[in-house]
Amino acid sequence: MSTGMRSRWDAASGTWVHEETSSIPSPSSTTTTGTPAYDASEQEIVLETFTKMLWAVTKDGGKKRSRGEKPEWWRDESHEAAIFSHLNKWKHGERVDKDSGVHPFVHLAWRALAIAYQETEGRVDPALAGK
Repeated sequence: MSTGMRSRWDAASGTWVHEETSSIPSPSSTTTTGTPAYDASEQEIVLETFTKMLWAVTKDGGKKRSRGEKPEWWRDESHEAAIFSHLNKWKHGERVDKDSGVHPFVHLAWRALAIAYQETEGRVDPALAGK
């Protein structure tokens, strides 16, 4: 193991916390088959990173919804079309959304997650889902 830095999202403060860690495996940390050893902290880092990326998109959409420009995300029927719109923007060289400042693929991923929610729970307010 080697010592390094890791970041984690602190939901209470709404900020990233950077801390030293000794749980980062060194390159020589392998299994008996020669593959890298499993490191459970990797999933935490991935989820923290993706949460941060999705946060900006969520905030941008929330502002638009508060202005009446969009329906509630769980009710919105435009997610599929928006996926293709963001893909098209990327194909034409856009790497930063003008409203959110985020890569169009993050918007695409957000819309895909919204569809997954709708197809799993229905177009139901998440505050009421599963009740």
